[in-house]
Amino acid sequence: MFLKGAVCCALGVVLGLVTYLRMRRRANLISTGFGFELGFLLVAGGAVDMLWGAVLDGVVEVTPLMEVVFIGVIFGRGILYALIGVALLADGAYLVRREGFSLAHLLPFGLGVVMLAVAYLITLGPGTGDSQGLIEWAENLISMVRMLASYIPIALFGVWISNEICYRSRRPPEREYVIVLGCGLRPDGSVTPLLRGRLDAAIRAYEEGGQEAKIICSGGQGADEIVSEARAMANYLVEQGIPERDVLLEDKSTTTEENLRFSRAIIDECGGASHCTIATNSYHCLRAAMCARRAGIRASCVGGRTALFYYPAAFFREYIALVVRNRYAVGIFFALTMVRFALYLTGVLPEGVF
Repeated sequence: MFLKGAVCCALGVVLGLVTYLRMRRRANLISTGFGFELGFLLVAGGAVDMLWGAVLDGVVEVTPLMEVVFIGVIFGRGILYALIGVALLADGAYLVRREGFSLAHLLPFGLGVVMLAVAYLITLGPGTGDSQGLIEWAENLISMVRMLASYIPIALFGVWISNEICYRSRRPPEREYVIVLGCGLRPDGSVTPLLRGRLDAAIRAYEEGGQEAKIICSGGQGADEIVSEARAMANYLVEQGIPERDVLLEDKSTTTEENLRFSRAIIDECGGASHCTIATNSYHCLRAAMCARRAGIRASCVGGRTALFYYPAAFFREYIALVVRNRYAVGIFFALTMVRFALYLTGVLPEGVF
């Protein structure tokens, strides 16, 4: 067991180093967060195996502190997930009370219930203790559910880490173009606090870049909007002192991918650009960067801050959008988990192997 733990630690360190080097070159990859996450899990699991192996070999005596560590390993994830679940339920209640009832505002409730269910399944649920009395197929089904449930927080945290890296690993503002991605307007046609955050981030990038860039306001007009998002954003920028000559409008797009594809058409008409800065919200940076890459735009992102109470709902929407956008990769991952479960049933892999 000690040797197995040492190998896991070494693999975790190597994976973390490789992921870090890739991150330094490209900070907008969704795989970055998963690389760091898996590296951490390998190092943490390997360290526990090394310690337990040393105990079994009689090299190390069990102390009260070590007992706490082992108990924490067994129940720590469940407690963490339960605390996050309760916090999300409270956030959902506050969001609905403050912003009103809608399906989008119910997302923190749904995520909170999922986290509580996962916490129960991996700590106290069926199959965690004595499974006598269960027929074989029911026991196998419970084991599969527990295994899949344990992957849900890993997937969520992996995407969150990738987005945070993309958001915080920004380059210096470019002196060519800053693209502001639109979102909904108020009924009177003015910008919402969420959109204002994106515009303020664009203004900071414009000023830090020497006020030499052109700002592209990208967003069409929705059925319930009296003006296009692009026009409302341009009005706000001019009110904040941005010269009108430095503001360009892209007012046909309805999605993030169209925002960037249509903005690139404007840039190409003006002679092209080697690199651009995208201004959006903090939770949206990763998907925006991925869409930019698909549109053929080399870009880094700057993000406007999002109110803490609103962040869970916004991030979970982004997570769903990323899953849909990468549905084939998600399907492959699901197939691999089924293979892993089949190997567990045949005894090739123990239950604790991810």
